[in-house]
Amino acid sequence: MSKLARASNPLLREVRRSLRAEADPSKAGPMQAYMKSSMPCLGVQTPKLRAATRSVYDRRELDFSEWRDTVLTLIRYVTSTATGFPPSASARLCASA
Repeated sequence: MSKLARASNPLLREVRRSLRAEADPSKAGPMQAYMKSSMPCLGVQTPKLRAATRSVYDRRELDFSEWRDTVLTLIRYVTSTATGFPPSASARLCASA
């Protein structure tokens, strides 16, 4: 399970749940190969991805702190994945920017 999958952020949990509902395993492998990534892929094409995420955002009113926490969670995940640093080091990198 990835660090992002373990994240306790409610918005990210809801988005993941919505995307899993649209998953297409027959497309997941080819999409992952196209991205040249070892990260798991759900096989959700762009129109369905947009519709799934839009439905989540349309049902929620984000306050600034929830938006900020979500963005920081994503930045820390991407930074730690790209650099290989643990999330705590990634958090320090993000805070110093």
